[in-house]
Amino acid sequence: EIIIGSTKSFEEKYGLAILIKAFSRLAQNESRIRLKLVGDGSRKKFMQDLVEKLKIDDICEICTAVSHNKIPEVLHDMDIYVMPSISEETFGVAALEASAAGLPVVASNIGGIPEVVIDKVTGILVQPNSTVSLVDALLELIKSRDLRQKYGDAGKLFVKENYQWKNNVQMKINEYEKLLN
Repeated sequence: EIIIGSTKSFEEKYGLAILIKAFSRLAQNESRIRLKLVGDGSRKKFMQDLVEKLKIDDICEICTAVSHNKIPEVLHDMDIYVMPSISEETFGVAALEASAAGLPVVASNIGGIPEVVIDKVTGILVQPNSTVSLVDALLELIKSRDLRQKYGDAGKLFVKENYQWKNNVQMKINEYEKLLN
């Protein structure tokens, strides 16, 4: 069983309806996949209705948002993390959290996301608002455990090398010192 998931809020800009539609298409031919969406938001009821309409409620779990310190636990249950944003995100914190947890990330090639999801290295970047692009990327990862592992391991390393707290603090100090001098 392969768990595809997201922890983004149920808001239009995060593109979760696209993910649900893509998952529905994949489920027609892939019997071993499940979808887990964890979050709250103004479009939650819409997403629940869409899941029922597409008749995937038996393989799709929509859960209430969890506190930030529980996110690693939630990510631990997933095999592929998806961030199908349809409008610009300045920075992909959720993608970094997923990478830190060793998950391959499928995300929209928009805004600041390509800075944190390296295409064909830590995950796969897809065309925003494209069900077809999302289906293709997910299928590639569903079909290859090795690829999921490779991207997940690379993601973990990328976060470790580029987003350590003490390094970020030092970078900020250096920036402030430059500004003051």
